Amino acid sequence: MPIKTITLKLHNPSKRKRQIIDQAMLNYSRAYQYLLDKAHAQIEEIRRDYKDNKGNYRAINIAKWVDKELSKELNQFHVQPFKDALKIDFGMTLASYLSLNEIRQDANYPIAYLSDRDLEKSYNDAINGLENGSKTLDECEREIKKIVKKNNVLKPLFFCRYAANRDYCLLYDAKNNRYYAKLYLMNVKDEKRKEINSNNEIELRYIHKDSNILESSGRKERFILVPLSFGQWQEQYLKKALDTPEILKTARLIKKKGDYYLSISVDTGEAEKIKTDTFLGIGRALKSPVHYTIVDNRSNIISDGAIVTKAV
Repeated sequence: MPIKTITLKLHNPSKRKRQIIDQAMLNYSRAYQYLLDKAHAQIEEIRRDYKDNKGNYRAINIAKWVDKELSKELNQFHVQPFKDALKIDFGMTLASYLSLNEIRQDANYPIAYLSDRDLEKSYNDAINGLENGSKTLDECEREIKKIVKKNNVLKPLFFCRYAANRDYCLLYDAKNNRYYAKLYLMNVKDEKRKEINSNNEIELRYIHKDSNILESSGRKERFILVPLSFGQWQEQYLKKALDTPEILKTARLIKKKGDYYLSISVDTGEAEKIKTDTFLGIGRALKSPVHYTIVDNRSNIISDGAIVTKAV
């Protein structure tokens, strides 16, 4: 399934919405690091027990390591709206690390987020490793640079599905030709929940197979609505999604330099195959920088030669 990523900017969210986004991303980052810390204590068990039949590490398998008890522990971070995504995201990171660690024994264990308190602890651990000889100077420097980089930096929030009633989805205002993101970021008891009031000048229709209109439920909602801004390149895919919403897949909510972005994976479909009658091969040559050969479908040489460049 060919996938392309389009990035849309959340256009001028209000102070309240910025606070909601920041809190959700902070909760997600803390919970994610909590899983990594728990896994680190059991890394040899995970390494041994969570390979598939072919000896590979897969995110979906490692995500199952997060059992019911550990899943309940994550509630302390108020991540119920995106707990499924959190497990998958964690599984992808740990699977990548374990695969890399089989090739490179010195691969550093992943870090997602460090508070000021955790930064101090991790810094002291790195220095202690240098002093007791368990880490070289280069290893210590790399580790310190890594933990400083992760200090209070919010991890992108992963949405593992496109859905109208959870995770995230997009809506379209045909009258004003505007697109909106609907993001489920709050729990049922969140104090910042607010009722969505209808606006006569705006009619938001779901970019979804049902194409329903968003209507007020009369309840305080767990989601926020934010208009989107983007370029012409991204708009081509959004227009396509109006007719085929199933092309919209997972997404990540990212904060960069004070702005917020929604990075969406789009199924672009199989590209049209181009029938060719000839093939071009290019290689380096001793007497010239580039040598080329053109052959037909039966490997008969049609043309070959060299590209010579003059020294400047």
